[in-house]
Formats: sequence, structure tokens, C-alpha cells
Amino acid sequence: MIFEEKKGERFQKVIKYDKQMPAIFDFGDLDANGERITYSILGELRDSFFTSEKNETVSRFYFDEIAFLAGNIQKRNGSKYARVDAKFKKSIDGFLDNLRNVHYLVPKLDKRIPLFATLAKDSQEKFIEVKISEEIYQREVLDDFGNVLVPEKRVIDLFNSINWADSQYLEFGRKIHNSLKSKYSMRLYHLLAEFRSTGRIIKSSKYIEEDILKLNAPGKLKNRNAIIDKAVEELSELKNEKGDKIFEFINVTKVGTKKDYQYRFDFSKFTLDLPRNVKESSGGVEKVLKKNQPEYFRANFQIQDEFSNEPYNIIDITEEYALILTQVQEVNTKLKDEHLTKFERTELEKTRRLFISVLSKI
Repeated sequence: MIFEEKKGERFQKVIKYDKQMPAIFDFGDLDANGERITYSILGELRDSFFTSEKNETVSRFYFDEIAFLAGNIQKRNGSKYARVDAKFKKSIDGFLDNLRNVHYLVPKLDKRIPLFATLAKDSQEKFIEVKISEEIYQREVLDDFGNVLVPEKRVIDLFNSINWADSQYLEFGRKIHNSLKSKYSMRLYHLLAEFRSTGRIIKSSKYIEEDILKLNAPGKLKNRNAIIDKAVEELSELKNEKGDKIFEFINVTKVGTKKDYQYRFDFSKFTLDLPRNVKESSGGVEKVLKKNQPEYFRANFQIQDEFSNEPYNIIDITEEYALILTQVQEVNTKLKDEHLTKFERTELEKTRRLFISVLSKI
């Protein structure tokens, strides 16, 4: 089966998940293709579970779809096609073998919770089927008055939310991520994306070297400076599809003594890796730089407040409001789901009214 580029428009352009996910599930030292396949598929599973009816289903990915998602493509007659060669099939097998062993070991309990409830391959029909686990990894905790101190959370909640604005999440562009050549560049990109709005990270050497970069072998630790420098160099040259540089600058320094030190990353705040913030020459969202003023986003959206017959014409808006506009669109899309429960629909409508209220004050 040949999978053309135009057929991939239905796929998620942004990979998004709860910030807790990497701390709960450790994928180990994947190779570069393994990183691309893993995060691309997890990105596709986002917001796939809204009703109990949908929870009974599994997601199916054909090999050529996986290749396209992971950026393993070839050009022919001016078009792009998925490339599923023997090497890539081996990467799919590696992905399956690795993810089958990914579990969360519940603290103080001898219990292992898998990331996936279903993870199977059909070699003849050339597809895999996956389903994220619905097991509870965090029990609900109530106070003496019955108020919720700690909410109950299932594994699927790490990738599924009625309103992501109420969640602490991490997001990054799929194509940007998969264009990176080094697995270390990808891992560092995940970390920087978590702090994209602050532009500064200070973390222990153990956290950066072992937890993030997976430099768990003596040889890798010996070459850690070269590995980090090369990853920073690749990220510094990273551009989106329009040719815009993602980072204006990235600096990394060590703070402390030779044996006891931390890593400090200083970098420009960034959003141009997210497709909704790419510069557009016509329509959509256009980034405009005004002399001696903050950067603004110009949008041609019209938002209709359900309490008024007059549309709000959004002209000059900050990046924050551009993101709110995108969230309004996401909520509107979810409201079209005929399988929503009454509670889910009510919560989404509340969220939409809140966003509209903010936008109406611009």
C-alpha cells in the first residue's frame, strides 16, 4: 500500500501529553527511529477516549501510515510517499518489543501498570493495533469533609483531556521533532518544549544525563559534553516548514563543582515549532513584529458569542490570545462529537463560554 502525503492531513500535527507521562513511563534508550515512531503514535492517540463506547475500541496503524507519521518518506515525481523498507519494519518491531515492557511501578506497592492494554502486530496485513491502558495509576484522596485533595487518574488521562487548558501539558510539532537526526536532540527538544514559555532550565546533572538523555553507559557519560554540544547545535539550526528558525539562541552551562554540578539552559522562548504559529503569507495566523512593541499575532478569525448576535472581529492579539483562539476551535470540534455524554457536553460548553468571555474583552 502506497501512502501519499496528501492523505496524511488527517494526522495530528502537534504531539501533546501530560507532563507527568515521562516521569511515570520510561521508554528507555530508543534509537532515533524508535523515538519518532513512539511519539508520533502517542500523538495520534491524544483525545481518542471520550466515552465508554470509544474506550472499547483499539487504534489501528498500517505500516505505511507509521512511516509517514515518523517522517520516513521518499520523493517521487514531485510527491512524497511513505517508505516502508526492511530497516523501517525492523524499527516497528523494536518499537513493539520496547513498549510491551514499559510499565509504571506503583510506589510502595508490588504492582506494575502497563502503558498499553493492547499492542499487537499483523505482519500479513501490515498493521499494528494499540490501545492505551485504562488502569488507575493515581487513587483519589479525600479530606475529612469529602473534598477531593488528589483526583483519580487513569493512564489514558495522560493523553486525553476534555480541556487541556486545565492540564499541565507538554506539546511540540510532530514534523519538527521527526526532522531531527539525533535521538539526543529529540530528547533535549522535549525538555526545552516543557519550559518553552520561560526560556530557562536548571536541573541536576543526574536528571539531564541519565533521566533525559539516557547516558547510562560509561562510554556515553565520558562523551557527555560532545553529545550535549552536538544536540544543542542541531536544535540551534532547527527550522519549521516555512524556514523560520525555532530558537533565536540556546546556551548551556554547568553550574557547581566538577563532581557536583547542575546544567543551566538559557534559550529564547519559542512557539514557531507549533504549526498554528507558523508564519503564513495569506490567511491563518501571521506573526507581525512591530517596532519597539511586543510581537503580535494577526488572525482572521471571527468568534461568535452565543449570548450575542454580533461577531467579535479579532485583529491584533498577543500570542496568548492566539493560543486561546486555537483552543476555542478545538472545543468546537469536540462539541460536534455525537457520542459525548451530557456531562462532557456541559463541561465543554462551560469551557467555550469562558474562552469567549476572555476574547470579547480584547
